[in-house]
Amino acid sequence: MRTVQKGRRGIGSFLSDDAHDGEVIRIAELAGDEGIIEGLEFTDCVIKGPAVLVLQGRSSLSKNDFEGEIDAILWEIPQRRRNVIGAILVKDSTFEGCTFMKVGVAGSPSFIRKMRKNLEAGRTERTETVS
Repeated sequence: MRTVQKGRRGIGSFLSDDAHDGEVIRIAELAGDEGIIEGLEFTDCVIKGPAVLVLQGRSSLSKNDFEGEIDAILWEIPQRRRNVIGAILVKDSTFEGCTFMKVGVAGSPSFIRKMRKNLEAGRTERTETVS
């Protein structure tokens, strides 16, 4: 595996393509100063934090492993909250077969319920967000 550092322009323009396979990704560096990852595909990657991801659009998590306790990984965002500062926005991106290290996931109560159910069952079988 090769380690991926900060991209040339950051947001969704990392390297020459939008697919990452078998790489070690420092997710905060990839997100750049804007804190956005958009339109990327990650397969069999190691995703390293520290970071908290907020998934939007047609983003999905499938067959991934998260290191850590479930309550520490999942961050519920109340419906009344309109803005989140300090998290990485992941938009229209997919993660499949990845290992997440020191990475949390934040989202709506219904999204967090789905994530919790999948993590407790030992899997992340196609947890999606469409907003």
